Amino acid sequence: MSKLTNGVIGFVAGAAAGIITGLLLAPRKGEETRQIVKDKTKKASNDIAQEFEEKMEKIQERFKNFKEKAEEEIEEVEEKINDVSASVESSAKKRPKKANAKEQPKG
Repeated sequence: MSKLTNGVIGFVAGAAAGIITGLLLAPRKGEETRQIVKDKTKKASNDIAQEFEEKMEKIQERFKNFKEKAEEEIEEVEEKINDVSASVESSAKKRPKKANAKEQPKG
């Protein structure tokens, strides 16, 4: 994982731990505290899910761009190979064929 991802995870975990600790130590009724913890946990979960979704969209977009660029590069290389191949064939056809040493009459 990248440093940014680790930082985000660390921040979220630290914030969640701090919120939970604060709520548990706050002078409230148990049911009220549990509801607050439940609400905060749900919000944190939704925030993490949204962050994950945004990261995945960025990764997918980068992959799509990389794939398109790679396909373009492959097409260019194939064109160059075909051009060189055609040039070599053309040059080979223009050169006169040399007779084999075995076929040449001795004398």
